[in-house]
Formats: sequence, C-alpha cells, structure tokens
Amino acid sequence: MLLSTAALAGLTIAASADTPDDPPRRPGSSLVMPEKTKLPPIRPHADLASLRRLVKQFDFEDADRFPTEMPRDWYRLLTSVSARPGYPDFGAIELTDRMAHAGRWSLQFTVDGGSMAVALPPGIVRIFPGSRYRISSWIRTESLQRSGARVIARLYDKDGQPVGNDWVSPLIRSEGEWAQVQIDMPDVPAQARDLSLELELAQPSLAVDQPSRPVGDDVHGTVWFDDLEVWQVPAIRFTSGRPAQVFALGERPELEVELRDLVSDELSAEITITDIDGSVVHVASIMLPGSGAPVKVPLPMVDPGAYRASLAVSADGVVVARRAIDIAIIDTDSSDRTHGVRPNFGLVLPAIDDKDLPLMRDLALQLDPDFAILPAWTPSYEPPDADRRIAAVGELVDAMLDRRIEPILAINTIPFSVAGARHLDGWQALSFFGSDDPTARTILEPWLLTFGSHVERWQVGAIDSPSAVAPTESDRATRMRRMLDQRVAGPMLLLPALAERDDLVTPDGVNRHVRIPWAARPGTVAEYLLPWRDTVSIVSFELAPVDALPERVRVEDLVFRALDAWRFGAAAMAMELPWRASEIADGEPPSLRAEAIAWRQIGRMLSGRQFIAELPMEAGINCWIADGAAGPALVAWLDAAQESVEINTMLGSGPVTVTDLFGRKVVRNLEGGVHHVPLTTTPTVIEGIDLPLAKMLASAHFDPVDIESRRGTQDVAIVLKNPFAVTLSGTIAISDQSGWDINPRQQGFSIPAGSESRIPVRVALPRTTTAGPKELVADLQFTAGESYATKVRLRTNLDWPTVEVERSWRFTRSVETGHVDVAVTVRVTNKGPE
Repeated sequence: MLLSTAALAGLTIAASADTPDDPPRRPGSSLVMPEKTKLPPIRPHADLASLRRLVKQFDFEDADRFPTEMPRDWYRLLTSVSARPGYPDFGAIELTDRMAHAGRWSLQFTVDGGSMAVALPPGIVRIFPGSRYRISSWIRTESLQRSGARVIARLYDKDGQPVGNDWVSPLIRSEGEWAQVQIDMPDVPAQARDLSLELELAQPSLAVDQPSRPVGDDVHGTVWFDDLEVWQVPAIRFTSGRPAQVFALGERPELEVELRDLVSDELSAEITITDIDGSVVHVASIMLPGSGAPVKVPLPMVDPGAYRASLAVSADGVVVARRAIDIAIIDTDSSDRTHGVRPNFGLVLPAIDDKDLPLMRDLALQLDPDFAILPAWTPSYEPPDADRRIAAVGELVDAMLDRRIEPILAINTIPFSVAGARHLDGWQALSFFGSDDPTARTILEPWLLTFGSHVERWQVGAIDSPSAVAPTESDRATRMRRMLDQRVAGPMLLLPALAERDDLVTPDGVNRHVRIPWAARPGTVAEYLLPWRDTVSIVSFELAPVDALPERVRVEDLVFRALDAWRFGAAAMAMELPWRASEIADGEPPSLRAEAIAWRQIGRMLSGRQFIAELPMEAGINCWIADGAAGPALVAWLDAAQESVEINTMLGSGPVTVTDLFGRKVVRNLEGGVHHVPLTTTPTVIEGIDLPLAKMLASAHFDPVDIESRRGTQDVAIVLKNPFAVTLSGTIAISDQSGWDINPRQQGFSIPAGSESRIPVRVALPRTTTAGPKELVADLQFTAGESYATKVRLRTNLDWPTVEVERSWRFTRSVETGHVDVAVTVRVTNKGPE
C-alpha cells in the first residue's frame, strides 16, 4: 500500500498477516545471518516479574558511544549468504547522524537497485505466550518511485522454528516526511518463545508473481528507520454481548470489558460514545482488573440510531490500547411491517461459512427485509459438502420464512474442483449450470429438491463478479430456466447485471438483478434504469467505500439513490449487507454499519407507498408526496446544510409525526394553524398529513407555465384541482411582487369534488424583470368539510420565446498582452415579427 505525503503525516497504520496491496513474500528461512552459521540457542526466558510494558527499543543512539556501520545485534540480509532470494548486495546500509526522528542517529538505506533488509535474529526480544505485542517504527523515504519501506515480525518456538505467518506493516513512501507504521499482533500462541524483526526496502521485483508487464525497480532513493519499539499491550475483549452489537428500542444498552494484562494488576480506562456525526453523547471512566474479570458498563442512550463506542486503556497516564465497536439501537417491533407490498426492500447477504450463518440469521431477522439474497455456498464449497451446507442454509431459510422474509438462493460460483476440471472460471456459473453437462444437474439436484417447494427465485451468478458484466448466454439461460421448472414451483431465474452494460437481451421467463454503481450520483439513477424498465426484477445499490465519505454522507448517498429508484417506480430494491466482520487482530466483534439501520428504516417508510408529486416549498427544501397501502406521507430534506431551516405550513388539521432515517420520532402539533418541521440534508418522513390538502397544493400552477418576459399585459390562469371528496370554496390572494402588476390580486373560487378550476389573472411585468424561474406565494383560505388556511407556491418561468440566445467560447491570444485569454461570444437573434 503506497501512501501520499499528506496521508502519511502523523499516521499510525495497523497491519495484519495478509495485506492485499503488499507484494507477496517468499518463505523466509529460520535464521537471518550474514554467514551460514548454526542458529544460536534460544536463551531461557526471564521470569514474569521482569516483564515491562516497553519490551525493547531501538533508537540507534548507542552509536554515540560505539560508532559502527551496523547497529548492535542487527545483520544485513544478503541472498548470497542467507538463501533468501531478492536481496543482492546493491546499495549501502549504515548508521547515520545526518537524519533522525528523535535524537541524533537513525539507520539509513541508500538504494542502488534491488531490495534491501536488515534483521534482528531470535533471542534478543523476549515474549510470553498469551500476551499481545505492538511493534512500531518511524520511517522516512526520499526519491522512491516504485519501492516502499516496511517492518516485518516473525515468531519462533523454543527450537528456533517459525510459528505462524509473518506479520507485515504496509509498504509506504513518505516523500520527505517521518511516518509511523504499526503492527498489532494477536495473542502469542503457546508454542512461541521469541520474536525476530526485519526492516526492509522492498522493490517490486521482490513479488513472487510478476505482472505481464513487469514494473521496474527503483535505482536511487533513501530510506531511514528510527525509534523501532516493541510494546507489551493488554489483551482486551470489548463487546456489548449482543450479536452484531444490536439492541432493541427500549432496552438499556450495556458494554462488557475484559482485560488480561501481565504487567499491571489494574488499568484505568475511558469509554466514549459518539453518534453518527461524531458528537459525544456519553463518557464513562472505569478501572479494569488485569485478571480478566469482566466489567459491565451501562449506557444512557435511549434513542434509536448508530453509535460508536471507543475504549482507551491507560497505564501511568499513557494510552496503551484502544478498541472500538459500533452499536445499533433499532425498533425491533415488526407488528407494523407488512411484507410483500410493493415496493419491496431487501438485502444481499455475504457468502459466509456455516459457523457464521446463525449470526446472519439474527441480522436478517433484526433488519426485517422483504427478501434476502443468500449465496447457497461459499467459494470453498465442494459437492461432497452438500448435506452439511444444505442443513445449515436450511435453518436460515426456515427462520426467514417464519418471519415472511422471502429467501432467494444465489448460485454465485462453480465449485473450485469442478471449474478446474471443466477449464472454466469460478464465476461462469451460468455457462456451466446452463449447459448439457450432467454433472451440473447432479450438483444442483440436492438443492432443488430440498428448497424447490419453498424458494421461488434463484439467482445464477454474483452481482459483484464478472458474471454481472459478461454477455447473456440466452440458450444457457433458457436451459437453466427449464431445469428450475422441473424441480421448483413457479420458478423465476434471476441473472445479475451492471446497470451501465449494453447487453440488455433477456430470454423469456428470465429477470434481471441490476446493480447501480456507486459512481451513479443521486439524480441519475432513472437514466441507468430506463433501458432495463421491462426486464429488471431487483435493483441493488453498490455502497460508497467506507473511507470515501463521512458516515452520515454515506447514508445520505445510499438513501438518495434509493429515492431516485423509488420515484422511477422500481418494484424491488436491495443493498449489500453493510457490516463489519469480526477483526481477530484487535478483538473487534462483528457489528452493523449505519447504512444498515438507515436501509431498514427507509424500507419501512417507503414500502407500500408510491411517489405522487412534488410539493412546492421555499428554496432549498425538497418535499415529495407519497401514498399507498401504508398511508400518505411526505419525504422532505434540504439541498445543503443551513441553519434553522424548517417547513412552516399547514400539513393537516392535527399533529404530524416526523421520523428520521434511524427511527427517531417527534410529534409536531399544529401551532397557530402552522406545522413547524425542522429539516436537515438527511431525508425525514412526515406522517399524519392531510393527503387531499397536499395534492391540492402540489397541483397549483400557472397556465401557461411560461410568462413572456416583455412589457404589456398577459392573461394567465391559476389552476387549482380539488382532490377532496366534497366541493371546496374559498379565496386566493397573491402576495405583492415588487414591480409586478397583478389584477385581481384576490379572487374567490368554488371547485366541485374531483374537478379543477381556472382562476383568470392579468399580469404586467416591469421592464427591469430578468428572465428565469420565479415563484409567487399566495394565501389560500377554503373550506372542504373543515376550514383550511395555508400558503400555496405558484412557480413560473419568465421566458423570451421569440428571441434565441446562443453562447460560445474559445481560447485566443491577446494581441496587446500576448496572454492566452478566453473569448466569449453571445449571439442574440430576434425571431419575432418585429
């Protein structure tokens, strides 16, 4: 992983045993020495009484007293003497006082082509089984283009043999800045006794598998290592004790902390709870016994939402360990949820092992979707495992059916052994299962027989794999559909597709699961879906990367794209389950991301409702009318963050309920004939509205909509529709508009039920009026079974239809100054009779 200077300034980077962006490492020898000598015997351990928090420090400052080329106990790795490929004797490694992170000395690598490394053999750094260690180092690089620097740690047993994987920090290039890298190791296994360290400048050629076009090595550059430290850190279990850290609304959340520490009998800790915006909602200070006795910490949060709990453990005023988990509080009451009412909202579940399926069951039931797409098997699945896997998946399917959640089984891949024998890639599931190969039927037969009477929809291919961009094989899709027909009652075959692909051909009886990419910005989803209108069955949304946007912005991005698809008329929408799997290295348990809670809530808000119309509001406020089996509602939000912006209008004759994306509900009463509803950039749903009133206000408009931007009077009409079940009558009065001559400003009207009225108005504009969109506000008072007094917004556009304006620009060099300028040309053409 190569990072920029800005990203590396002051950065602490945690490492794992498998870092995807790092070049793969060749297997290491058991000992790194400059000569082929025997491994020195492992020295006996000191007793526990000598264990310190800072186990070992290498600041290289002893060079002041003992100036040598290499630091004491460290050796240079050379292929010629250590049998480790990739380390030629190019360049120089030496202690230097020309650069240091702290103090005067550091270890300098001068690059002259080839990878370089120094190693600290076993026997220098003592470790204890069952304890945890953190390795950190400061690194500075200059003039590196392709290579990077890193730290490597390796455990050894009492016989000097390596134990487990290497632990490797990410490769970095810091471009003249000091950057800290860090390796947090898990609990030391029982057989480990010693730790060795390497400091490495890794060239691209050190990778085992080179790309088809090899990347050249750096031939010049410099790297400095300084302040390498090994710390003993406590082993901590930090959890809420709940699957995925989810609490039901009305429960009192509680955290559990367990500490095992070989150094201290007791440590102090601070727990900080923040909301989705990072605002602190609670802080608690506790003492943790080092014996591992659990400490329970009750939390005061009662509102539904997404929270982050951070734990900082300190020894003598210094933070020695940090942990963090996400906590969700949701309304688990499903009594008001009606499944199967369009539009539907679902989840795309991950392909996980059998042992994790109970957790996935709990998450699916808590999020309560209309449907869930469940991969039938994992990438490592093989046909002999069918009975065991079917039993595990069957428990999840049964639990979903009991809660009226529709299970959709996905055959995402071909078993590895079968794919290899057929010379296919694993993702080519349709090519294999839609073929005449008898093995395909044999593999699927147990699944179709077991689930055919319960699961109607089957997906072949994964939505996030090349199968979503591969051209549709119509003949194989048809054969696959026929196979389902023989074993499944009323089957539907789903094929995945990316929305931007060009291949739209779909055989009869086959539907599509189309994914909207994250690159599709809110407001453009309808354009992506339009070509698929007749074939799409499910629309799913790719989530924004976690590190791309702040948490609330990621939630809003997802919801706005879902609102676009909902307005377009999508019948079923889904989202990849946003969760954090368990992180063994730092002990973080699995948890839900904020998008999961918002998706659950938006599903409850929009399920059984369709888009009706936009309700005009003041500038910057968006307000959509929704109605359907779930009842009428408004969906409202701001275009941009502003202070004290709210809806101030009559939304009905009684109180309305305002619900945010995390399930928080607030009742707003009618005050002085007006509802006051504060808004943010995050959509909220307003229920309890008077639907006929909202429809009437949304219907009000000028006819014609465009008013000519010219002098002289013009005749227009205000159009009002009556959606009430009774005749309505009242008055409309247009507010003063500077310079506009509107006659008459106030008029009465009477409109029969289900009809519309045209109220004539004569308008004259001043000469200074500019073209463009305009809005006039009118006071509306009427009776329709009861009395109403509100405002209506009449939008128009001032236009000049007989005049054509053309704009163009070009670069040109100024004759006077010689500079390149932009020349803008505006051409106005009068196409009128005069």
